[in-house]
Amino acid sequence: MPQALISAFCLIVYLVSTVVCMSLFVTRYLKRVAQERSMRQRSSLFPCGNCRYFTGESQLACAVNPIAAMTTAALECPDFEAN
Repeated sequence: MPQALISAFCLIVYLVSTVVCMSLFVTRYLKRVAQERSMRQRSSLFPCGNCRYFTGESQLACAVNPIAAMTTAALECPDFEAN
Protein backbone atom coordinates (compact mmCIF):
# COMPACT_ATOMS: atom_id res chain seq x y z
CA MET A 1 0.00 0.00 0.00
CA PRO A 2 2.71 2.60 0.81
CA GLN A 3 4.36 1.91 -2.58
CA ALA A 4 1.10 2.75 -4.37
CA LEU A 5 0.77 6.01 -2.41
CA ILE A 6 4.32 7.01 -3.27
CA SER A 7 3.74 6.27 -6.95
CA ALA A 8 0.48 8.27 -6.96
CA PHE A 9 2.18 11.18 -5.20
CA CYS A 10 5.05 11.19 -7.72
CA LEU A 11 2.57 11.13 -10.59
CA ILE A 12 0.65 14.08 -9.14
CA VAL A 13 3.85 16.08 -8.62
CA TYR A 14 4.93 15.32 -12.19
CA LEU A 15 1.59 16.37 -13.65
CA VAL A 16 1.42 19.59 -11.63
CA SER A 17 4.97 20.58 -12.57
CA THR A 18 4.25 19.85 -16.24
CA VAL A 19 1.14 22.03 -16.18
CA VAL A 20 3.03 24.86 -14.47
CA CYS A 21 5.87 24.73 -17.01
CA MET A 22 3.48 24.66 -19.95
CA SER A 23 1.50 27.60 -18.60
CA LEU A 24 4.69 29.61 -18.19
CA PHE A 25 5.67 28.79 -21.76
CA VAL A 26 2.25 29.74 -23.14
CA THR A 27 2.19 32.97 -21.11
CA ARG A 28 5.60 34.03 -22.43
CA TYR A 29 4.60 33.16 -25.98
CA LEU A 30 1.37 35.16 -25.78
CA LYS A 31 3.23 38.13 -24.28
CA ARG A 32 5.72 38.05 -27.15
CA VAL A 33 2.93 37.89 -29.73
CA ALA A 34 1.22 40.86 -28.09
CA GLN A 35 4.48 42.86 -28.11
CA GLU A 36 5.05 42.17 -31.80
CA ARG A 37 1.46 43.07 -32.66
CA SER A 38 1.84 46.33 -30.76
CA MET A 39 5.10 47.04 -32.59
CA ARG A 40 3.40 46.50 -35.96
CA GLN A 41 0.53 48.80 -35.03
CA ARG A 42 2.89 51.54 -33.88
CA SER A 43 5.09 51.18 -36.94
CA SER A 44 2.40 52.82 -39.07
CA LEU A 45 2.53 55.93 -36.85
CA PHE A 46 6.28 56.50 -37.18
CA PRO A 47 8.62 56.48 -40.19
CA CYS A 48 10.69 53.67 -38.69
CA GLY A 49 8.77 50.98 -40.57
CA ASN A 50 10.03 52.39 -43.87
CA CYS A 51 13.64 52.81 -42.73
CA ARG A 52 16.55 50.71 -43.90
CA TYR A 53 17.75 50.15 -40.32
CA PHE A 54 14.41 49.07 -38.88
CA THR A 55 14.51 45.41 -37.81
CA GLY A 56 10.93 44.95 -36.65
CA GLU A 57 12.04 43.07 -33.54
CA SER A 58 10.54 44.15 -30.22
CA GLN A 59 13.90 43.96 -28.41
CA LEU A 60 15.92 45.96 -30.97
CA ALA A 61 13.72 47.88 -33.38
CA CYS A 62 16.53 49.99 -34.84
CA ALA A 63 20.20 49.15 -35.26
CA VAL A 64 21.34 52.79 -35.37
CA ASN A 65 19.11 54.59 -32.85
CA PRO A 66 17.51 51.93 -30.65
CA ILE A 67 16.40 54.42 -27.98
CA ALA A 68 14.61 56.72 -30.42
CA ALA A 69 13.00 53.95 -32.44
CA MET A 70 9.21 53.95 -32.49
CA THR A 71 8.97 57.17 -30.44
CA THR A 72 8.22 60.77 -31.33
CA ALA A 73 11.99 61.37 -31.52
CA ALA A 74 12.01 59.12 -34.60
CA LEU A 75 9.99 61.70 -36.52
CA GLU A 76 13.15 63.80 -36.85
CA CYS A 77 15.70 61.00 -37.09
CA PRO A 78 18.88 62.17 -38.88
CA ASP A 79 19.80 58.58 -39.85
CA PHE A 80 16.54 57.77 -41.65
CA GLU A 81 17.10 56.06 -45.01
CA ALA A 82 14.12 54.84 -46.98
CA ASN A 83 14.09 51.19 -48.08
